[in-house]
Amino acid sequence: YDAYACASDARDKAESLRIYQIMTEAFIDTDGAGYGEGYGTSHHLGDLQGITAALDYIQDLGMNAIWLTPVFHSEALPGQDIWATRLDATGYFTTNYFAIDPEFGTLDDARELVDEAHARGMRVFFDGVFGHFKENAQQRSSPQGLTVSTTGSAQGDTGREAEYPDDLDFFKEVATYWITELKIDGWRLDQAFQVPVGAWGEIRRAVDEASASVTYELDGQTVHPLGYLVAEVWKGEDDIAAEAYGSSLQPGVCSAFDFPMRYRIVQTLAAEENKAVFDRNASTLIEGFATHDAYPEHAIPNGFLTNHDLV
Repeated sequence: YDAYACASDARDKAESLRIYQIMTEAFIDTDGAGYGEGYGTSHHLGDLQGITAALDYIQDLGMNAIWLTPVFHSEALPGQDIWATRLDATGYFTTNYFAIDPEFGTLDDARELVDEAHARGMRVFFDGVFGHFKENAQQRSSPQGLTVSTTGSAQGDTGREAEYPDDLDFFKEVATYWITELKIDGWRLDQAFQVPVGAWGEIRRAVDEASASVTYELDGQTVHPLGYLVAEVWKGEDDIAAEAYGSSLQPGVCSAFDFPMRYRIVQTLAAEENKAVFDRNASTLIEGFATHDAYPEHAIPNGFLTNHDLV
């Protein structure tokens, strides 16, 4: 893989963001249609138009960006069980990376959402699942005629892991297509450890080049898409360093979710879910900052409190 350094302004861009996560199928319903099945107690009927309708509310919370869980089409397999359908509702096992899931809306709905967010000065990030896909994904080719591999290990009952470098060009096309088509501002990278750090560097370069090729109006100013990528490696600092950030010689992503610090924050200021860990003193926060010593110089830890996997 060709090495690609993090841009000098990457930190300023990352630290300007206040991101509100939306689990698409569990959010606001505008049409009474949707999966109707999923994990938890939601109605599981959320759609893109519901997100658009909530933009003013989200902005009033102080947020200037939204991250949507995957919105691409997950096509049912013949005879699949209810658990596979519930997984489809999450979007994390995609069949067609170049089509909006009709349970969530249309391409025009997605375009309206992005445009309306930008008009308010808000950035929009999609969820990039580039390390695995639904096993019927090879039936759907990209606009350039590329398809995913068919030899990766099984993941769950309906999924397959991607193969690198075989799938690199396909996912570079996915990552850039939605930037040029809808002018999204980047990607949250699901289970980033499934993709080699060198491949992340090449995907990041493609995203930067695509972002530089288009502009849009952000709250009245002409700008390029932000091109921000943030990796999810739900592990400790040493694994995040190795599997997300990479090294100074072979950088992966520039930013990753700061799980080690997140747990210490909730242990100190609230309580860690599923464990009786609470009322820690301030030294716990100091320990959290010390975990950053494991990261290379280009690392930009993304501070957060919660997401769809956590209480």
